[in-house]
Amino acid sequence: MKRRFIPLLILVLLFSVTVSWAAPKKLEIVWMGWPKAKVMELIADFEKENPNIKIDIQLIPFSQLFQTLEVRLLSGGKPDVYIVDGPLTPSYAARGYLLPLDEYFSADELGAFFDASLVTARYNNKLYSIPYATSSAGLFYNRDIFKEYGVACPSKKADERLTWEEVAKIAQQLTIDENQDGQIDIWGLVI
Repeated sequence: MKRRFIPLLILVLLFSVTVSWAAPKKLEIVWMGWPKAKVMELIADFEKENPNIKIDIQLIPFSQLFQTLEVRLLSGGKPDVYIVDGPLTPSYAARGYLLPLDEYFSADELGAFFDASLVTARYNNKLYSIPYATSSAGLFYNRDIFKEYGVACPSKKADERLTWEEVAKIAQQLTIDENQDGQIDIWGLVI
């Protein structure tokens, strides 16, 4: 998806929020710290066109985004618009933190996305998030080695993904000198 779609996405989400025009309304958006200049420009334009709406944007560093968001959601401090890591969409939707977006996007508009990127955006056949970026990063493991050395395989559930600390612990467990010659025969993690 091209980066020029991001401004359109933000505006669609902003316009989709029901706003009472009788009194000023404050919307809260939790956003990663990039691209700050473009996000601020879009907010200024939106507020100029909609003087009864004030945007409270909170630029959170990516390294703190998901932990901060989880704490906010659990405490009831729900922002109006926020970034969701694609594989976590079903978890947030199941807990009632997201609203379905199906009525805001036509089939043609959704056709602009890779089908695979929309898979994690859905829960119970409803659309709960819109991908604004995709990546193909992955971490692969050998089930046979896990089984042979008694290490439990990672869960397939998105909300039970391993942390990097857990990956490091497993990597240590699976770094093995099989013949005790002082040379590592199996490396627990290779990047």
